[in-house]
Amino acid sequence: MSDTQLKLREPEQVNWDSYNTSGSNYQAPPDAVGVDGKPIVYEGVVQGFSEKENQFAVDAEGNSYLNLQLDPIVIAGPVAEGYTIRFTEASVKPFEKNGKPIAGNPNKLANVLRSAGAQARPQTNDQYKASVKQLVDTKRKIRFTVDWEARNKETGEKISGYTNFPPDPANPGKRLAVLKKGQPYTVTLKDGSTEDRIVQANVLFANAKVKWFQDPNRGGK
Repeated sequence: MSDTQLKLREPEQVNWDSYNTSGSNYQAPPDAVGVDGKPIVYEGVVQGFSEKENQFAVDAEGNSYLNLQLDPIVIAGPVAEGYTIRFTEASVKPFEKNGKPIAGNPNKLANVLRSAGAQARPQTNDQYKASVKQLVDTKRKIRFTVDWEARNKETGEKISGYTNFPPDPANPGKRLAVLKKGQPYTVTLKDGSTEDRIVQANVLFANAKVKWFQDPNRGGK
């Protein structure tokens, strides 16, 4: 039977110059800490955003605050240009200290805007969304530090924190981003203590996430 009789569609165009059957495009995350021991401040561009409910954007009385998923954020420098950070969230829920709101009601979404040096001073949900939309539309750069995280659903393993990943013997001062079964790593417990463990999964891949948004004029979280 001919192709015409079966009404077959033509195949998708294969890139034979970079043929990849694994489907994996994993890229090692950028370092969180520099050789001087200080956090590296990156610049990046937020390429999209959407509203998303989050349990951490709800106060003690059950009131939900505006929460936006900034996704993706693409690093623009000073190194790791093009690295993509996924699923970053920020809300307008006020920060608290010792269970009480901080004076002035600072919040994470406001910190995003301040990290871009934005002049906007939103006070309503619509104003915040409009300010973030302008940030996306103008491709204005934001400033932030990163941290590493790796997890495996099957084994339940999770590594959080750049320094909890083992040192990279081939690159002094850096950490291993890909861990294989049997390799050691560290877990920071709720009480602040640490515990050494061994990787149970066949492989664990570290990914970068935003740690703090940085005000250009002063340190920020």
